[in-house]
Amino acid sequence: MHAYPYVIELLSPKRSPAEKVDELLDRFAERFRRVMDAGCGVSIPDNPMGQPRLGALECMDLMGLTIDPEKVIMNLNTFHAKDELDGLLNRAA
Repeated sequence: MHAYPYVIELLSPKRSPAEKVDELLDRFAERFRRVMDAGCGVSIPDNPMGQPRLGALECMDLMGLTIDPEKVIMNLNTFHAKDELDGLLNRAA
């Protein structure tokens, strides 16, 4: 199914006060790069446990991260309106 040894779940930053978001995005980017450098896949859940978080694509854009479609899995939930979900899927494709 996948050509890498592990899939590591990586939580995106919570939507926090503005002064803390940059720190959380830096931590996310560092962890993302470590997973990619280790040759593993990464799974990024969308609002796990109903906690509002920045989206995977939003984090990637803000931090200038490259998406390897063979290694990055976005777990989307159905808490999005259809138009928003369609937009996310189109951007991910």
